[in-house]
Amino acid sequence: MGADIEEDTAADIADKIRRLEDKVARLVIDVNVDGATVEVDGARIGRSPILDPVYVLPGTVVVRASLRSGASAEERIVADRGREARVRLTLAVPGEGPGPGVGPGPGPGEGPGPGVGPGEGPGEGPGEGPGEGPGEGPGEGPGEGPIEPPPPPPVTGPGRLVVRCDVEGATVTVNGERAGRAPIEEERADGFYEVEVAADGYEPYIETVRVLSDRETTLDVRLAAVSEGLDPLWFWVGVGTTAAFAATTIGLGAAAADYNADAEGYLDEMRTWTTSGINNCGANPLDNRACWEPFEARIEVLKDRHAEANDTADGLEIGTWVMLGLTAAAAGGTVWLFLESAPLFGGSDADITVAPIPTAGGIGLGAWGTF
Repeated sequence: MGADIEEDTAADIADKIRRLEDKVARLVIDVNVDGATVEVDGARIGRSPILDPVYVLPGTVVVRASLRSGASAEERIVADRGREARVRLTLAVPGEGPGPGVGPGPGPGEGPGPGVGPGEGPGEGPGEGPGEGPGEGPGEGPGEGPIEPPPPPPVTGPGRLVVRCDVEGATVTVNGERAGRAPIEEERADGFYEVEVAADGYEPYIETVRVLSDRETTLDVRLAAVSEGLDPLWFWVGVGTTAAFAATTIGLGAAAADYNADAEGYLDEMRTWTTSGINNCGANPLDNRACWEPFEARIEVLKDRHAEANDTADGLEIGTWVMLGLTAAAAGGTVWLFLESAPLFGGSDADITVAPIPTAGGIGLGAWGTF
């Protein structure tokens, strides 16, 4: 399945793994006895030998190895971010440790003679005279002395948290409690802390940091200024422009409707004069030119007026649609000005959506959101 991954994707994954490894520490754990239970900060890792590195968060870490016989060894170290630390644990195993001799006899060491004091085991050969001290050779049998306890863990002190800010007098809060005004320096126990830095006119800054024992953790903060928004006067200019465009649109639409009505009236009047001509002069004007002449003259005038009213109505309708588009654009701009006019309406924190929506009379402009 790995063969299906593209080279760019594989490289991106490898890069992310490297960046993650830079945020943690690696422990290489060596134990002198196989089969010992290994724990890190109380969590069981497995049994020795531990072949792979163990990844931990930076800070003080306690590594412990133990046997069923009760033998154990423990070491407390400080793990650094992005670095590897080696831990060596030595367990005392029965049968391998030195022990005092059972009684007087031939000395165990390389010196001559049997030892006067307790030896550490049987020697390899008898000495020629009395020894003056304990032998130096290792015993061949199991030792009988007690197992020495592991050394006590090193004493560690609190860490130091330093918070600086580019805005003088910014308020610093640590874990929800006010710590003072930046810059601050205070002692903190080993652990994680949520630090918030805030100042009037700036966006608050929040970050979780790790404070390590006997170390200084420094947080340098740069606050971003809050946008003050536009002058509310521009919003009212937008309102006025939108209202003017809307009024013009309504006026052009009404005028177009009037001219369309006039054109229909002229058309009805032409029908009336044509009907009167037929009734008075006959259906064929050529048969009675003298009678038809006044009717034809009036019909021609009405044709011209109808064409003029019709053309004017068409022009006004086009203007109405143009102004409707301008009104919609002005309304959208006014909404944007509404959102950006702080502090009158809350500035850019507001969120609104504008879109055309179907209505009973056609297409309208809808707006919704949060303010």
